[in-house]
Amino acid sequence: MLNVIKFDFQKLKLPIQDIDSMLVLLLAASVFVPFYFSVVVTCGIAIMTMINCKVRTKAFSSPYSKFLLGFLIIPFFISAIYNNYWGMVYAIVILAVATCAFYVRSVMNRSLFNKVMDLTCIASLWCVAIAVYQKVTAYGLAPRYRPVSVFHNANCYGMMIEFIIIIAMYRIFTNKQRKNFYLAVIELNLIGLYLSASCSAFIATACAVMTMLVMKNRYALAVGLVSLRQPLLRLGLSFHRFFREAWKQSTAPAAKGSLFGRPRSAALQGTLSLEQARFPIR
Repeated sequence: MLNVIKFDFQKLKLPIQDIDSMLVLLLAASVFVPFYFSVVVTCGIAIMTMINCKVRTKAFSSPYSKFLLGFLIIPFFISAIYNNYWGMVYAIVILAVATCAFYVRSVMNRSLFNKVMDLTCIASLWCVAIAVYQKVTAYGLAPRYRPVSVFHNANCYGMMIEFIIIIAMYRIFTNKQRKNFYLAVIELNLIGLYLSASCSAFIATACAVMTMLVMKNRYALAVGLVSLRQPLLRLGLSFHRFFREAWKQSTAPAAKGSLFGRPRSAALQGTLSLEQARFPIR
């Protein structure tokens, strides 16, 4: 595995060449941390775009961009009429997101786009590590707990894995020199998808992968994956049962003693059960 994901850091060039590249890469990285940071980065880029005349002119040079912003400001006034302060805040955030999107579009090029794709693949590994840690630490008390990683709930995490897998597949076709790295990214994110137990994300990922393979004329690989669907599902279920039984056997003696403490275990069990009830498997 180490040989698969090995990088030659001596030949690796810094991806940041100017302030525009730095901001775009910062925005991409903020997606893989708690969303509060994403909101701060998005609003910061939007404010920078609006106060800088040259940047603002370039960002809103696309057709109908100003018309779209004018349309998006309507919810702000509607919320203000009904004293819906949270609605006003959400309307401002939506305007910031649209402004940030126009800015990114105005500075994006092929080289920067590829760097953003690679950064998202690398950042996704951090999310997988957090998800595995959350699952391992909670498994003894709540085996059905679905890790959320750094996202709001398990379904959101599964949705992000969809995009990461498609991005990694795209980079396999466009950057074959690092094919092994992108394959490792796909494999590790499939572990995260399995742990998140998001059925909707699994179905969407399978459909997207099949569609991309067909578009790239990889018919044999697409048919092979379809034929292997049943063995892969059985393997996943067997792994889940083995992990569950092994964890029960290893934690049973400690659970009977005073190492963990029953009141704390009951409290954590209730918290995790409430989390599962709020965000059921979909």
